[in-house]
Amino acid sequence: MSRGIRFALRFMTQARSAIEVSWANSEIERSHMLLTASKPTTDLNHEIAAPGISWEGILSRCRLGDREAQRELYGRSQQSVFRLVARMVGRNDAEDVAQQVFLNVFRSLDQFHFQSAFETWVYRIAVNESLQHLRRQRRWRCSSLTGDVMDREPEPE
Repeated sequence: MSRGIRFALRFMTQARSAIEVSWANSEIERSHMLLTASKPTTDLNHEIAAPGISWEGILSRCRLGDREAQRELYGRSQQSVFRLVARMVGRNDAEDVAQQVFLNVFRSLDQFHFQSAFETWVYRIAVNESLQHLRRQRRWRCSSLTGDVMDREPEPE
């Protein structure tokens, strides 16, 4: 296993652990808030988002580091991103590429300025990441030799 792959696997494992811990903490907070609140609110400082909250509200909360908003963004976009990526790179690599898409989305949220629909922006990131994956895959694709080179007869001169 190459050094880059080992690093990526270690990074994904650490990120998954951090997300799981954060998710557990936010679920406890959310349960408490559901018990004490009469109805959900769309206030950006509040932990619970209403079911019909706009992309603008979710994105502004994501930019502030709100894990619940990040989960909401992921939940709304994950299925369509996965389908697109699976069509482009195949089901075997789709999960890895989709994960990379969302890493890119969260890293570059500050670059999105609502000049287009958010879904269009995520779609473009997914297409670009899929094409990049296919380029990398093609670069490392090797064809197997059907026979050993030493078994061949020397060519006449």
